[in-house]
Amino acid sequence: MFRRILSVLLPLCLPLAQPASGQVNFSLEFVAQGFDRPTSVCAPPGPSNRLFVTEKDGVVRTLVNGQLQFGNWLNLSSKVDLTGQTGLVTMVFHPAYFQNGWIYFFYSDATASIRVERYRVPVPTNYQVDLSSATTILSVQDVIAFHNGGGMAFGPDGYLYVALGDRRKELIGTGCTAQDGSTLVGKLLRLDSAGNPAPGNPFLNDPLVDDRIYGFGLREPLRIAFDHATGALYVADVGDDSREEISVVPAGSPPPNFGWRVLEGSLCASTLECTAFPCPSPQFVPPAFEYDSSGGCFAVIGGAVYRGNQIPELGGQYLFADWCTSQLFGLRWVEQRTVYSEELTDLVPVLPGAPLGAPNKVERPIHIAEDANGELLVLTMGPDVATPLQKPALFRIRPAQAQSLHADGGELSLGSAAPLRFDFDAGPAFAGRPYLLLGSASGYQPGIPVDGLLLPLVADSYFSASLLGPAAVPLENGIGLLDAQGGARAALMPGKFPPLAGLVGRVLHHAAVVIDPAQQGQVDFVSNPLAVVLIP
Repeated sequence: MFRRILSVLLPLCLPLAQPASGQVNFSLEFVAQGFDRPTSVCAPPGPSNRLFVTEKDGVVRTLVNGQLQFGNWLNLSSKVDLTGQTGLVTMVFHPAYFQNGWIYFFYSDATASIRVERYRVPVPTNYQVDLSSATTILSVQDVIAFHNGGGMAFGPDGYLYVALGDRRKELIGTGCTAQDGSTLVGKLLRLDSAGNPAPGNPFLNDPLVDDRIYGFGLREPLRIAFDHATGALYVADVGDDSREEISVVPAGSPPPNFGWRVLEGSLCASTLECTAFPCPSPQFVPPAFEYDSSGGCFAVIGGAVYRGNQIPELGGQYLFADWCTSQLFGLRWVEQRTVYSEELTDLVPVLPGAPLGAPNKVERPIHIAEDANGELLVLTMGPDVATPLQKPALFRIRPAQAQSLHADGGELSLGSAAPLRFDFDAGPAFAGRPYLLLGSASGYQPGIPVDGLLLPLVADSYFSASLLGPAAVPLENGIGLLDAQGGARAALMPGKFPPLAGLVGRVLHHAAVVIDPAQQGQVDFVSNPLAVVLIP
């Protein structure tokens, strides 16, 4: 019965190709709408049924069990300036919120100065803010109401990282501010909970650099995020007129310099004010990902690295977006390089069941963030806030429907003995049928037509080997019979990979087929593809 499969598919096999992009196995679930110019969404640390959405005018709304609550949870509108690119940008909870009750807000005040303010919740479980507890931990006096930045996140070291924009200083010829250690604009700061320079900051003994500075060279960093598994810092920086970029700073790396205004992405962009800095230079952190932003409106919006449990094959992927184009992207960064990147926009449908008039696609995403369980949320501003049926909305990323092949993760460590498990469920109608788990090192598109179905793999030498069975590939139970429920379990075994250079970072895709012995080995079921990244 396998002879026919071999005769049909083996002639398609090609030499091993370069790694290709991953496969999307998730959808968007509508959560709520009713926001006015939303800017960010966040959740308290630990188990929680609450989400908090900041709005530009200084209002914070809350959702409980996915339901938007009536009225404002907090109103800072009397403090917030709305001129230009100002307003309430974001908020974060202290990692020990349930012990100290601290919440931090990043906004522009009435003088257009950047301000980070800390409030206390006396009883953290009831979320009632003591307004009298307001404490300014950061104030950057500046009169230009543009490029505030606003990236803010607590790192694995427990300190608060704040990313500030350059305030457009270079446009008026006042100096190379993003590379000037005497000012905080255009910098990445590292602070303790009270706003003091964090212990161990790299420039504590440098009289020319403010002690709070951790990194240089930012333009408009709206979002930063840490990977909870690796400690790496992801920084999304909006470009000028050439490049949008994502930079990654591995845990334990030297203090970063992201390059602006000497670099825009990987392109030299120096002005007269920055001629003292050579370009290119090894002192600058190269972008992990960049894209052309010339000739139109582009604005990269940073997101988060997925470390949730509902979509294990998405684990380790960083999801981000572009505000202008409404595009969604994903990338994997392994061994200090981007393994693959992929536009996800057209591959992420909105699940049915949203109320009448709710958005059915992402329009102007403004934040991709984690909930309390590590699952991902997408907050949008909508195409036009004046259009009633296209309002700002909050979505949740969910597993796609009708997935028959699942894995217990999206990465396989070649240095570990632990296998990656696959669970295949074709359903009771296929009980007892023969199955094959096949693989490809070249991607899943355009796929292979077989018996009127499309097998979502690309034929190459790994695909050929998987057809030959477990003796040729590091798969356990890659060939067998489905059980009484039409299911099977297989595994990718790290110890069976050949000791070849260049395996780390390679992306392997797998998909399963079911064979009908009564029809001379015809393929009558094909699963979804799954991507697995090989890591050290």
